[in-house]
Parts: sequence; structure tokens; C-alpha cells
Amino acid sequence: MDAQNPLQHFDANLIRQSAQNRWQDILSSLGMDGTFLSNHHGPCPFCGGNDRWRWDNQNGNGSGFCNQCDATGDGFHLAAKLIGRDDKQEFPSLLEKVAEIIGVPSTESTGFKKKNSNKKKVAWTPIIPVPDDAPPPLSKHFRFGTPSASWTYRKD
Repeated sequence: MDAQNPLQHFDANLIRQSAQNRWQDILSSLGMDGTFLSNHHGPCPFCGGNDRWRWDNQNGNGSGFCNQCDATGDGFHLAAKLIGRDDKQEFPSLLEKVAEIIGVPSTESTGFKKKNSNKKKVAWTPIIPVPDDAPPPLSKHFRFGTPSASWTYRKD
């Protein structure tokens, strides 16, 4: 594992997909008591209280929320808070920990390397203005028939 950038050896999307619907086991493996992992109101595992926490696990993403503290988010957010790695810079080590629990190998061990794309992504494509000598738009489409509304060209 490269100590400088451990994230380069794990596919975050693959780990997120593999963790889907497995957050009860993942959070339990990280030390959260199973009583907190139910869709019932109860004490928060982080700040206490009586009736402020609920683990709703919406769409199998491990989500839970507390009405008092910042323990609100998906399974990755809760796992990070649980093991004390809630800084964004520590996400690679959290990713590695979750991958280890669910058995997703690093991309280094599978021989898969993520492509480094040096291409610039174009945020928008410029629209070419309609030339003055352009023919008028068709009034009827060959397959869809007569349009319900027509487009007009304007001169700037």
C-alpha cells in the first residue's frame, strides 16, 4: 500500500456498490452495537440522549441520523465518525477499512489500474449561430409528423 496515496489502489465506486445493503454488518464490524442498527428511535451511539437517533438505511446505503449531533449521513459518513476518521483527507484509509471488511480486493492485487485521463473535459459546447443563408426549418418531420410548436431563429 502506497502511504502517500492509498486511494489510488481502491476503486471507490466498486466499494460503494459492494457495500450496498451490507452496512449493518460493516458498522457492526467497526464496533457499533446492533441495537443502534434498527429503524426505531433511540439513543444516539455518538452523543447519547433518549430518542434522537434512527438508522433508516435508505436504499441500502447505511444512512442514519441524529436530531442533535452531526451523526447524519450515509454508511461511509457514519463509519468515519465511528472510527474517528471523519476528515476528508482520511477517506482513503476509511475506504481501505470498508473494503477489507466486505472483501473487495485492491486494484493493485487484481491488476486493474484506473486510467489517468489527461483530456480536458469540456463544460459546454458552443452553439454555432444559424447562417443568414440557411434554409427555413422543416414544417414536418419525416417520422414524427407536424410539431406541436415551432422553433424560430432570431438575429442578435
